[in-house]
Amino acid sequence: MKDKVKLDAGNSPDFFSVKPKGRGVRRLNNVPLIGAIGIISFALIGITYTFMLRQQSNNIAREEKQLLFVDETPVPVRPKGDDYVQAKLPEILPLVSTNPTETQKLIEKDLEQKQIDKALDEENEVQKRLLTRIIERRLAKMEAALDSEPMVSFTINSRIKDQTQMQNEDPQKTMLENLLGRSGVASNASFNGDGGRDPNMQAQKIAFLSQSPEAEVYLKNTRQEAIQASFEIKAGTIIPGVMISGVNSDLPGQIIAQVRESVYDSATGQNVLIPMGARLIGTYDSQVSTGQKRVLIAWSRVIYPDGSSLSLGNMPGSDQSGYAGFNDKVNNHYLKIFGNALMLSVISGASQMSQKTHKIGNEDSKLATTKETLAEELGRQWGEVGIEMTRKNLGIQPTIIIRPGYNFNVMVTKDIILPAWQGHPMAALPY
Repeated sequence: MKDKVKLDAGNSPDFFSVKPKGRGVRRLNNVPLIGAIGIISFALIGITYTFMLRQQSNNIAREEKQLLFVDETPVPVRPKGDDYVQAKLPEILPLVSTNPTETQKLIEKDLEQKQIDKALDEENEVQKRLLTRIIERRLAKMEAALDSEPMVSFTINSRIKDQTQMQNEDPQKTMLENLLGRSGVASNASFNGDGGRDPNMQAQKIAFLSQSPEAEVYLKNTRQEAIQASFEIKAGTIIPGVMISGVNSDLPGQIIAQVRESVYDSATGQNVLIPMGARLIGTYDSQVSTGQKRVLIAWSRVIYPDGSSLSLGNMPGSDQSGYAGFNDKVNNHYLKIFGNALMLSVISGASQMSQKTHKIGNEDSKLATTKETLAEELGRQWGEVGIEMTRKNLGIQPTIIIRPGYNFNVMVTKDIILPAWQGHPMAALPY
């Protein structure tokens, strides 16, 4: 037996070896489980509360319907025959106090009430008399004003003065102010969807052509001699310029430019009156209408290199071809507009799909569960908010951009008398 037992050191058991740990075993974390239980409990409470409210509203509606169909009080049936006699109702006698003290008090109260009524009537009569006197005085003043001649002559003189002032006004300035004012009105009307306004402003164009004065054989104004012919810039002269700053019609602002060529007098063309390099200060119209591609520009000042300045009085700017306004780049925001329209259609469709109805017979009735009710309310609210936001984003006016370096001309609308430019005073100093 001893010979059969084989003792091998490699096969002997190891009593000090560590048992291997289990593989693939994980502990369950309690935090997500508790959170899930809380969320489910909250949802159940909300569903229960909603169901109770709906049940209560249905009960109230049933009670109201039952009240609507309640029969009126039945009329007592009169028996057949002529022997029927209607029962007489007891007569209600007025209550008369048998106490002499109370009777005296009632009489005194009646007398006091009569005195109060009498005093009120007297006050009303006094007020009526005062009103009558005031009306009579006003009528007398109106009659005196109608009969007086100085007031009529003053009115006629004021009308004549107004007409002369309108004739002496500069037509170019008036036209520029009208253009600056009308562009904003057209833009607001077109983007707000006002059907009463013409987006192309055809009525304004017809009015512009028909505003010419009545035809006359001779002009009232005669030829005027130049005050200083060799130092004048006449109306119709152009001042060449180049943009230093840019224009973005989204917001109003000031713009800066520079005279790119010297301007000489209109009579001889020998005296430099506005030198090259002078700064131009102006503004632009930020109210843009639908389809507009040009922005209106008005120049207000010229600043000379020596620091002196000249007010231009909002003379209009034009491009090199003579067209009013500047035209460079236009952004119509088509991507935003059509993207918002697509989003509006998607939101409207989703909102309609969330409102489910079931048909029973020939009538439509909403037999919705609690989940469907919550989904319908959520879809309706989201639909209203989305539609409102997208409608606001549809009213986007075009953006006109004028980049720096744009060449233009300033149209001179009035005669300007200027001294000849002698150069910068610091240029003659030795360095």
